[in-house]
Amino acid sequence: MFAVGSALWTYGGSYVQDSDDSGATFIVSALSFSSVWAASTKDIWGVAGGVGGASVTRLGGQAPAQLKGLPDYKVYRPFVWGSGAADVYIGWEYDLDPNNPYRPEMGHLYRYDGKGFTDVVGTLPSELTQKKRALDVVYGSSASDVWGLGGSNLVHFDGKTWSFVKDMSALSCEAHSLYATSRKNVWIGGRDGCLFHYDGTTFARVPVPASTTVSSIHGRAPRACGSRAARRAC
Repeated sequence: MFAVGSALWTYGGSYVQDSDDSGATFIVSALSFSSVWAASTKDIWGVAGGVGGASVTRLGGQAPAQLKGLPDYKVYRPFVWGSGAADVYIGWEYDLDPNNPYRPEMGHLYRYDGKGFTDVVGTLPSELTQKKRALDVVYGSSASDVWGLGGSNLVHFDGKTWSFVKDMSALSCEAHSLYATSRKNVWIGGRDGCLFHYDGTTFARVPVPASTTVSSIHGRAPRACGSRAARRAC
């Protein structure tokens, strides 16, 4: 589930569904996606994986468009996130063993700049590339504030360089999920009750039941609601 403006989307094994303020719902696409992200209410991205490689579909008021330019590796756990229509990250894990498509051996990461895809896995910190890991998830607040998790390693992109931040396993956290609204508001979740908040300096554990797996995190950035117009928008 994700939201852009007043529209809310849910996605499952067979379709993407949109809901507006009136509560009316309608099918946006009957395609199957593993991950969905939207640049706007008229620009929705869906990515799916399988033996034939990553399939990226862009939806927007017209017929779905298949984006080309990605390799045909066996794809496992694909994801998509962007800061805008010309800054979209698509990543996954792929298997080097053609006889075992369910054992991921190495990850990959591509960036779409509005014209085509660029392989950026080589720009990731050595803490990831030496382990043949890319990213499991990407989230951020802008093109110069992008966060990623790969093998429990938290990394950050400032618009020019990826840098290593923290190995969350050192905090007994097998991390899989990520949410960030700024460099001082980053949330990391994972297995066995793992949930941390990072304020740019300190990682603070947030108590949750030990049996909980935090597989997804999302929230709403705080904003001032002083005027009548601002209150209506909040």
